[in-house]
Amino acid sequence: MFRWDGSAWHAMGGDLGTGVNALAVHDGELYIGGFFESGMRRWNGSSWVTVGGGVDSGIESLLVHDGKLVAAGYFATAGGVTVNGVAAWDGTSWHGFGGGQGLGPSPAAGALSTFGGDLIVGGYFTTADQSTVQSIARWNGTSWEPLGGGVSVSVGGLAEYDGELVAVGMLLTAGDELANNVAAWDGDDWHTLGVGTNRPVDSLVIHEGRLVAAGSFTTIEGQSAEKVARWDAEQWHELGEPPVATVTAMTIHAGRVAIGGPMTDAFDETSFIVSEWNGSAWEILGSTIEGPINALVVFEGDLIAGVGEQFGYFNEPPENGIVRWAGTQWEPLSTGFVGTVNAMAVYQGSLAVGGQFEQVAEGFSPDSIARWDGEAWQALGTGTDGIVRSLGVVGGDLFVGGNISMAGGSNANGVARWNGSAWSALGAGLLGSPEAFIEYNGEAVATGLLLSSGAIELDGMAKWNGTEWLPLNEEPGLDLYGHAMAVYNGELILGGSFLTAGTQISPFLARFGADCASGDMDCNGALELADVPLLVSAMLSADSLSDDAGLVANMNGDVTGAGAPRIDGADLQLFVDAFVAP
Repeated sequence: MFRWDGSAWHAMGGDLGTGVNALAVHDGELYIGGFFESGMRRWNGSSWVTVGGGVDSGIESLLVHDGKLVAAGYFATAGGVTVNGVAAWDGTSWHGFGGGQGLGPSPAAGALSTFGGDLIVGGYFTTADQSTVQSIARWNGTSWEPLGGGVSVSVGGLAEYDGELVAVGMLLTAGDELANNVAAWDGDDWHTLGVGTNRPVDSLVIHEGRLVAAGSFTTIEGQSAEKVARWDAEQWHELGEPPVATVTAMTIHAGRVAIGGPMTDAFDETSFIVSEWNGSAWEILGSTIEGPINALVVFEGDLIAGVGEQFGYFNEPPENGIVRWAGTQWEPLSTGFVGTVNAMAVYQGSLAVGGQFEQVAEGFSPDSIARWDGEAWQALGTGTDGIVRSLGVVGGDLFVGGNISMAGGSNANGVARWNGSAWSALGAGLLGSPEAFIEYNGEAVATGLLLSSGAIELDGMAKWNGTEWLPLNEEPGLDLYGHAMAVYNGELILGGSFLTAGTQISPFLARFGADCASGDMDCNGALELADVPLLVSAMLSADSLSDDAGLVANMNGDVTGAGAPRIDGADLQLFVDAFVAP
């Protein structure tokens, strides 16, 4: 534990075991709870002291309610009193709630909040004193009550927001609704909250003018969708039932959506395949591939798969780390390639490949990046050290990210740029692991486990302004990290392993776009005559619009085959209708 005096941090001492989970101020004194001896302690101004004999196991949450300090966690007793998971400290002694039987069948409470003046406890339990509940319960002052049908499986966090009680955690259902790990209780019923999926999104592509998302999810925005879903500008639609347990890579090949992944969840025992959507069903291409499919790309009309190490065999890279679909079977792209491929990108007529290599050809052994010109492997200068994990083409340059510290003899700090002839560092670099790059509004955007760039803090997202890496905007970024990005209808679409994006709850899938209302071309908050010439100009120069401007001008939301905003007379007519409407 440390305290901040306004200019410096100071240690507060004490043996606090494996850590502190919760803090609260009660009657002007600081209390902490966690997994340490006695479970809860109070700061007396110079040291930590046990509170009323403490609890017999860990505390997850603390909350002041009705003049008492309430603790929730995995404890059975508090101060020698049987309480089972939830107890109140009145400043002198511990008390249970109701009949004192607490939560069952075993005490496992992880979150506390209030709603409508009542105390709410969440966790993993099916009884609260004499009441049957499902992982969440309300104390009405005299007894515990369920909140509708409760939630499944467990609650990890609670907060009262905008007149509703929001619950997050491992939530598959809330009442009768699919929960996507987040749900809200309005006082009468449970409902889903925010756009999202129930599991991570790992790949995004544009196919025939429609956005396609893929990953390990089985629902998207409450609708059933096994691993792959397509957005038609109004709602999501599933694309059959892919023959993979999760999608690890996706691209467009010969007008079809192509995906790669394991056939089962047991990575150490499974086979890996590539499959294509023919418009009505998934077709497996050839036989299995010898390792995890980390990347798919089309080069010179051929579908290329980049292969990783089979789980459990980290010191044995695949013998054919990069293979080509020859129409009837998979063949090595070249002879002599031994290594793991993590990322691929088509750059200046060549196929750039990043990963960790033993060799890419006989007598040629770059550490982590090389390019295939269609006939032979070539170096990119003196290359990079470490492991390359991501590649992206932005503004005619190749952006490279991963566990790299050097590129072309210069310090790289996680990210570097190749301009076709030389390497250059990008500011202070990126602390973490960039997983994807894309061009948006004329700037390079990166996502991944991004923590900071020098002294600039980053939350999973960053943009390169030509001089330094900055947060995407003034809002917070992601609570975890992103895996994949696509630009669709002027918006930046993001998939990954996160529950919140900016200030919005949006599990695993989010979008970032212009702050201006549709049709408000000068962004002054009103539709007016001054917007008309700007909208007409946008129609005449749609190909050169920034992503934000295209999004604002595209009033009906239709797109081209490439997913770009389609600005035409229909948008002008919608503007006129909105302008003259009473």
